Amino acid sequence: ATRVQLDMILALADHGYQKEVIINKTGILYFKINLYNLDLKFGLNKTDAAKDAMAQLNEFTQKAWKVKDITINGWASPDGEETFNVGLSENRSKTGNTYMMDQFKSWVKEAEKDNKDKKDVKAKMEAAGKDVSFVINHHGPDWNGFLANIKASNIKDKDKILNVVNSAGDNAKKEQELRNMIVIYPEIEKELLPPLRRAEITVNAYEKKFSDEDLSRLAISNPDQLKVEELLYAGTLTPDIKIRLTIYENAARLYPENWKALNNAAYANVDNGNLD
Repeated sequence: ATRVQLDMILALADHGYQKEVIINKTGILYFKINLYNLDLKFGLNKTDAAKDAMAQLNEFTQKAWKVKDITINGWASPDGEETFNVGLSENRSKTGNTYMMDQFKSWVKEAEKDNKDKKDVKAKMEAAGKDVSFVINHHGPDWNGFLANIKASNIKDKDKILNVVNSAGDNAKKEQELRNMIVIYPEIEKELLPPLRRAEITVNAYEKKFSDEDLSRLAISNPDQLKVEELLYAGTLTPDIKIRLTIYENAARLYPENWKALNNAAYANVDNGNLD
C-alpha cells in the first residue's frame, strides 16, 4: 500500500451484465406416418419425456415475463417422396402453430374462472395470444436427423447403412436405398424413423430483469439477492464514489472467487483514497 500512488490509472473490470437476455424452452409434437393431424394419444406423445417437455413448455410460456416469439419447425421422416414430405412438414408446423394458439385460448379461459387471483395472467395471455410473433418453418425430410439416429443406435451394420445413404447421390436415390434397407432392417422403421415425424415448438422469452432503480437499491440494501454481474453493473449507475465503494465491497464479500468483484472493490477503495 505504501507504493501505490494516487496518480495511477485505475482499470474497472467490465460488469458483463446484459439488459436483454433471451431464454427458451422447447417441446415436441410427434405425428403418425404421412399424417399431420394432432393426436396426443399417439405413442411417442404419451412418453414421459414428451409429456414432461410439453408441460414445461406450457408452464414456461405462462410464467415468462414477456414472450419474444414462438418458433415452430416442422419435419418429416425421409422414407417418402420428397415433395410430399415438404408439404407434410409444412402442415405439421401449422399444426404446431394451431396447438399453441389453442393453448393461449385455454389459459385465458382458466384465468377467467378466478379473475381476482389471475387477472394479470388473463391480461397477459390475451395480449400474448394476439401479439406474439410466430415464426413457422418447415424443412421436409430430416436426413441429418436420420443419420444421427443411425449413428446413435445399436443397429447391425450401421456403418454400412451410413455409407449406402451417403453415397447414394440425390435424395430420390437415397429414398430408394432407405426403402430397401427398411426391408432388411425393420428396426429402422420401428425405432429410428418415428421420432423424425415431428413439430418442434420453441418459446423464446425475455428474461425478467430488475430496473436500474431496483438494482441500485438492492445493491445496497439486499445485495445477496443479486448476481455478481448485477452488482457490478449497479456500481456503474451511481456517481457517488462512497456508494460505489459499498456496492463493490458487497460484490467482493458475496463473490470472493470472482476476480472482477475483487478488482472493482480495489478500484473503489483506491478511488476513495483507501490505499491500506
